[in-house]
Amino acid sequence: MTASARDLLQKATGALAPDQGANPFAPRMERGEAPREALARPALEQRWVIPADRRSFAHLAGRSVTGEEPAARHLSAFAQACGMSEGDAGRTSPERSKNAQAGGSKP
Repeated sequence: MTASARDLLQKATGALAPDQGANPFAPRMERGEAPREALARPALEQRWVIPADRRSFAHLAGRSVTGEEPAARHLSAFAQACGMSEGDAGRTSPERSKNAQAGGSKP
């Protein structure tokens, strides 16, 4: 029997969920018993984390653009080597490509 995507997601989520008793701080926070300093520390740390994340995302976005450019220049030659014409490329959509992969025919 094949599991559905929803079943797989639920199984993975359940397997990866933290143990409810693993973090004693969360229940204290829910009850309003967590020390103010313990609540403030993550907020102060995020002042460092968020700008670092932004720099990382900007760096990755820059690499993606420059990294994909050489590949884009070679796509036509690659498609032709696979027996595709420029006309085929104009008639191809992601859905048609998926169907072709399943049946082995030209997209």
